[in-house]
Amino acid sequence: MYLSKLYGCVIASDVDLHQAPLAEGPSPDVTLRQADDEWDPGWKPELADVISDYWNEPIQQGYVSARIAEGYRLRLHDYCEYDLNRELDCATWRVAPNPESWVVATVAVGAFMTLRLMLQGDLVLHSSAVTVGGRGLAFVGMSGMGKSTMASLMCHAGALHVTDDVGRVLFAKDGVKLASGGHESRLRTTAAPVADLMPEVGTRRTDDGRLALSLARTPAETVPLDAVVIPLPTRDRTELTLHTRSPAETVLLLNGFPRLAGLQDPAMLDRQFHQLVDLAERVPVFTAAIPWGPTYQPAVATELIRQLGWGPPARLSARRRTDRQYLGDMPYGTPVELLANLRSTAPSAATRIGVTPCASTPRPS
Repeated sequence: MYLSKLYGCVIASDVDLHQAPLAEGPSPDVTLRQADDEWDPGWKPELADVISDYWNEPIQQGYVSARIAEGYRLRLHDYCEYDLNRELDCATWRVAPNPESWVVATVAVGAFMTLRLMLQGDLVLHSSAVTVGGRGLAFVGMSGMGKSTMASLMCHAGALHVTDDVGRVLFAKDGVKLASGGHESRLRTTAAPVADLMPEVGTRRTDDGRLALSLARTPAETVPLDAVVIPLPTRDRTELTLHTRSPAETVLLLNGFPRLAGLQDPAMLDRQFHQLVDLAERVPVFTAAIPWGPTYQPAVATELIRQLGWGPPARLSARRRTDRQYLGDMPYGTPVELLANLRSTAPSAATRIGVTPCASTPRPS
């Protein structure tokens, strides 16, 4: 069995998760091994059992998670699935007949661990993160918005890597923290030239066709979360601009970039809203218009540090605007729908961030 630690959890797995190995000793929080039985092509959960249900029509991929008799199941359609017991400490995996690629490890460290963390009550951001001089910085957004690319550019500028694509948030009396994840930053093909900036860094091709960089990582198990940046890549600008976001805007924005898309479970939705409100009250959140590749400029990392005020003094823009490219076209709910959901499911949380609760607003169906 391979033994590794991700997001504060010790994982024992019979498949290589491509993580730094742990020495024998710590008891695993979850054990993952291949199931004895075969994939059931006819399985379909009852609507009342569904936790999340997501389908991406353009790429013809999606997944569903649901409660089953033994606990929980996450199925990536036509690829693989994971069954997790109610105690969240034992899981099995299966592959579909003739899958297009072997993605068991990739989904295990991503969607599967996200589901497990959320089931135990954690807030999970769709984020990649680094630490700069002891300060934690998370890049949050949907797939393709440049989270891993920006984290890699930050590491090129001297930051230490914290996590890639999965950000487990820990709320503590002394602040909000992020749990350390894997040491790799997985880049899409279009962002692969970033690796050329760091020839000393080890690389490998992942089972989903990305380029994984083995970056210098923080030795800490958790780091303080001092800022969240939502990258808005653009080829129409030559300078990076940073904009502060209000707590209400923060909740709406972060709701639009879930790590586990298509969440439907009412209790988990309610908990997530309150956790996002806590985050919005305690951590500054920004959107950043970032000059984008395919020729990637290392200077954007140092400029971002400067504008955050973590380097030479910089004056942050207080001007607030609507980034219509993302605010007006959220894939998982429009701002109006998210606001209505916030008002109806968490009125006390809505009041805390300046959104007037509306008892007559129905929950979106």
